[in-house]
Amino acid sequence: YMGFMPLCNPGGLWFAWYFSDVILMFVILFVYSVLSPISSVLMLCVFFLLETVYRNQLIFVYDPSNDAGGKYWTHFVWYVVVSMFIAQLTVLAVLSLNESTVAPLMIPLIIISILFWRYVSAQHFRVASYLPVVECHDPDAQFEE
Repeated sequence: YMGFMPLCNPGGLWFAWYFSDVILMFVILFVYSVLSPISSVLMLCVFFLLETVYRNQLIFVYDPSNDAGGKYWTHFVWYVVVSMFIAQLTVLAVLSLNESTVAPLMIPLIIISILFWRYVSAQHFRVASYLPVVECHDPDAQFEE
């Protein structure tokens, strides 16, 4: 009626819309957490509230027919690592502009982050592109026993 959907049929959750918002919040968290530590506390509260609300919405409200089955996870990890690089380059730029003596210490951190990304992409995505995490759990549980 008049463009509104009935409450008994809310439709599906627009994953791409909410996914982009969460990625933007991760970039803001990583970049500004070093420059303004109070933003870390605020973003912790935001992520806690978002986790509570989205968990309720996904379990009890929205139709799970458009669930991607974890296909966004690899993209999400990629975006988080890219936002980490942006944050490290921002901190390096701020320290360099302030003519700090600590600025050269950021270069090994960036190199370690690149090595970490190469390790994760070589190990995790190779397995995750073919085998879901749910199927990995059972052999791991048997191995631990």
